[in-house]
Amino acid sequence: LSLVLSAFLIIVYTLHGISPSSPNDATANHDNDAVAVHRLLSSVVASDVIPNVDINAYDYLIIHYHKTGHEVAYSLTGRIKDDGTMRHYFKTVRHDPLLKRDHDQMTKCPRVELKLGMLNVQAAPDFFCHVNVLAEELLHGSTKKRGIKIIHLVRNPFRLAVSNYKYHSQFPTPERWVKGLDVCRAVEEPINWPELLMPTLGVNGVMRYEDFDSILALCHSLFRTRAGLEQADFYTHLMKLDPLEGLFLATTHMMRGRVGDIARMASNIIKLEELQQLEVQVNIAQHHLLPEKRIQVLTLAMEEFTERPKETAMHFFDFLLRDPLLAEAKENMATEYERGYLELKDKGNSDHITMGSSDNAMLEATLREHDLFGRILGNIERVVDDVLAGSK
Repeated sequence: LSLVLSAFLIIVYTLHGISPSSPNDATANHDNDAVAVHRLLSSVVASDVIPNVDINAYDYLIIHYHKTGHEVAYSLTGRIKDDGTMRHYFKTVRHDPLLKRDHDQMTKCPRVELKLGMLNVQAAPDFFCHVNVLAEELLHGSTKKRGIKIIHLVRNPFRLAVSNYKYHSQFPTPERWVKGLDVCRAVEEPINWPELLMPTLGVNGVMRYEDFDSILALCHSLFRTRAGLEQADFYTHLMKLDPLEGLFLATTHMMRGRVGDIARMASNIIKLEELQQLEVQVNIAQHHLLPEKRIQVLTLAMEEFTERPKETAMHFFDFLLRDPLLAEAKENMATEYERGYLELKDKGNSDHITMGSSDNAMLEATLREHDLFGRILGNIERVVDDVLAGSK
């Protein structure tokens, strides 16, 4: 915390009869983190304590993943940036302000530096740190800030896996990195991937430790083991393998290693839920009845954007800004988003729209029947469904 914020918190504690702990009193790092988090969550919240607080003074963070929300996030924030009314609320749209698929090696989370008045769009953040550390990272900064609003874009893991395979096996491929890739080496790194995920996915029964070795073994059983593919790259395998084997190979890449966004998405869902539960616990402990939470999370599924594009876009805009004076602007933006999406879908000329293929249902059914992926993705599906049920 800055010196200004620290001094401010001491004043708040004095008003509330709370004695802030000295750093010398801490016996462990998480104890220090917990003290800081209690201060942030329980004190810097009410407009009667902080003078001249803007009701819209939040940080805004929109999280998406590979084949999960990239186009939606860019489209909706682009409309906000181009709308004359909305520009009064958001100075600019900032892409990937945090580390992408990476983190500080000490804390296991990216360093968060968000600025008021900016709409931050982030791909695949690594929230592997202790929940106290994550809370402090998200809430530290300006004393005028009321909190943070997070929109978390997620997707059914079976459909995500199929979409990922269909997207990268197109000819020509939309992304060059699949050419020349030794996919099993990518799946193997970083070597501490299981240790990063077990505190969330292991503790909650989503994955077993040995699953990570099984995923790597499956990759090695499929990559460069077929006649004619002994020296081939990832893309060539996706083009030449039997579709089911190609799907399994592509899914190993999305489950283990730095690009493992299916596992990362599930872990982040759990971590963000822990974050919200922490705030509730702190407020109960401090006997605070606050009108709004400092940490607000809205989880939206990609399926909602395809089934109800305008309604879901309105939900997106309403969560960001609830000002009734913006109703017309938000209605117009949601209408335009729906029109643009339906045009792309009807023309079928977008590389990113992969859900209409005739064999998608067969590929998804095969994944569900797979001994390894059926169980793991089924568990992740329940994590996704549970958070969506609570986010409505």
